[in-house]
Amino acid sequence: MGDIYERAYITIAATWASNCNDGLFSPEKDKYEARKMWTSNLYVRERPPRFPLTLQQRLSTDESSLTFWPLLRRAWVYQERLLSRRIVHFGKRQVHWECRSAFLQEDGTFYEEPNSYNNLGTAVMSFKTFPKATKNAWRKTVTEYTQLDLTYKSDRLPAIAAVAERNMRLRTGDIYVAGMWLNWENSLLDELAWYTDWWYTDQKHPNERNYARSTASIPTWSWASISTAIFWLNNNWSEDVETLPTPRLLDMGFTLNGPAHVGKVKDAYISISGPSLAATLLFTPIAQAVGYYETRVVVEDSPYSKDLRLAYIPDLPLKQEERTVMCTQEVIVVLLTRSRRPSPRRSGIVLREVSNGQYERVGYMSIRHEPSNPERLPGDVSRISEEYLAGFVASLPTCEVTII
Repeated sequence: MGDIYERAYITIAATWASNCNDGLFSPEKDKYEARKMWTSNLYVRERPPRFPLTLQQRLSTDESSLTFWPLLRRAWVYQERLLSRRIVHFGKRQVHWECRSAFLQEDGTFYEEPNSYNNLGTAVMSFKTFPKATKNAWRKTVTEYTQLDLTYKSDRLPAIAAVAERNMRLRTGDIYVAGMWLNWENSLLDELAWYTDWWYTDQKHPNERNYARSTASIPTWSWASISTAIFWLNNNWSEDVETLPTPRLLDMGFTLNGPAHVGKVKDAYISISGPSLAATLLFTPIAQAVGYYETRVVVEDSPYSKDLRLAYIPDLPLKQEERTVMCTQEVIVVLLTRSRRPSPRRSGIVLREVSNGQYERVGYMSIRHEPSNPERLPGDVSRISEEYLAGFVASLPTCEVTII
């Protein structure tokens, strides 16, 4: 399917339409035609919906959001748009032209540099010139893709398989498993540090609160195992994120369950080691009607624990359903990454044991230094916090875990 769009001379899209019966031409087009004012020779018109050129516009609540462009809300359309060389978008008001060198509108609006505006970000570049050195390119693609709509959870990986297949041509020697890259520049360790935004997803679909893991064929360490929006710090908060020096990928195993670029596998696992701490998650109901919980993290006594703030983001909303984390849950946190901007922090994944030394991922944790009286600290607070966190991580034991 990807080849069809990639090799097509032009792709015609009914971007304004909400279903296949709406057709190309909007009945609202006349609404936006210019009309002559009866007191003068001036012409005025109602401003038409703006095309969502950036991710920020796409997530906004104004007329440039995808609410006005139903086709662009569909996850399957994401890779079709990405692979197409030229697209003619039929909107409610006018026709829009999109290609790899320009974006034009029927009313004369023209944008010369598509990579500076397009909501596909760096991924819009031709795959022939895709920058191998940009580790964040795939993550940016996943972040945008996972905010779109899928009718069937089982399509989570197939609907982006064509993009993965193009990446596989460039990442020679890399291994693509369940949406994750296991070998390329040792990127897996910081790629594991994804986190969810199920609150955003819940606001977008308030009546669809089915967040259970997709299937047993997708390992819990993959973002594809859940159906919410996925983020990484380094491509969302403009943070300078890097892998900690001590974590290691020790082993991995899987059995392909279909074509490699689709990414579906069976019996997948990874074994990693890294600085770890034991913690207890305590949940307090704050909105029992919808099942949300406030989370506190309790760690073992440590000379560092007093001035640490631990923020836990669960992979699934903390509701009383199968496979969610229960109250007073004992977990292990394996730290994987560090960032220094805008404030120093250490981040990692939260794991709980399921059987015989095997663990499953249940969330993401970020740790920051928050001194009680920062104004009394001598010198640069950011530098002091970085040194404090470095000392804390150095004091932690190294743990080896197998994650399924």
